Amino acid sequence: MEDLGGIETTNRIQLLDLPWADVLHTHLFPKLTLKSLFSVRVLSRSAHACVADYFQSCQCLDLTGVGKKFSRHCFQLVTTNNTSYRIVSVSAAKSWLEDKDLIPVIEQNPFLVELDISCCTALSSRSLYSLTAHCPRLMMLNLDGCNWLSTECLCNISRSIPTIRGLILSGCWSVDDRAISVLAAECPELRVLSLSRIYSITDQSLFALALKCRSLIALDFRGCWRITDNGIQTIAEYCRRLQRLKVQDCRSVTEISLSPIRLSGVSVDVPRPKYSLEPQFNQFVQQLKLQI
Repeated sequence: MEDLGGIETTNRIQLLDLPWADVLHTHLFPKLTLKSLFSVRVLSRSAHACVADYFQSCQCLDLTGVGKKFSRHCFQLVTTNNTSYRIVSVSAAKSWLEDKDLIPVIEQNPFLVELDISCCTALSSRSLYSLTAHCPRLMMLNLDGCNWLSTECLCNISRSIPTIRGLILSGCWSVDDRAISVLAAECPELRVLSLSRIYSITDQSLFALALKCRSLIALDFRGCWRITDNGIQTIAEYCRRLQRLKVQDCRSVTEISLSPIRLSGVSVDVPRPKYSLEPQFNQFVQQLKLQI
């Protein structure tokens, strides 16, 4: 407090006196949770306007961990008029998120590069058809647990967004070898793919991926009961950049294919048996099987 000619003034700077765009929106608000931002929003009219401006300009919306507790009304408050999103994650918002909520966000954000709608069971293929029409730059799509995904919709994604790099399809039960063959042919730059818990997948999908998607670095086939050592060996032969492989609960995948992969430096989620066969002997056993 200063006394200037008998007039008292204060030098205290309040939060909203700081530059909104250069300081608050850039350095402070990104570190706050959505709950904290809504708390700031109700402090005053200026605070309301400041938070609203931030919601309209932020590039990332992440509801991970709060998706179940969020609401349709709050989602609309956060997303309305935002055309800057690059990343949107609404994982587990299955109790309230529907096509009518997500499609407007997709349509007004053509520069979206990552979308996570895992476990959003109330959505449908309509949202994904909108995605393929409006977001050609998409790089990563997480559809884990979206069992409403059809083979036709996946084929449309493959043909419409051939530059996609990562695709999580775990638990998408309708996906089959034909859809994965189209995916492999249309998206040769694919890096990450999860097909876990899709019981219709066979070695035919692995053969297609091995021949067309040689830049793969991470594959997840957990619970794909119908794949065998033949498919894994083909992947190992052609996908030389592979770094991570998950094959837990794949009943027909054995050390015959896994042991050589480990030697090449690939991380495998199935632990090496205490008394494993040497790779050379594994190859000998495989040759015997072929002769028989």
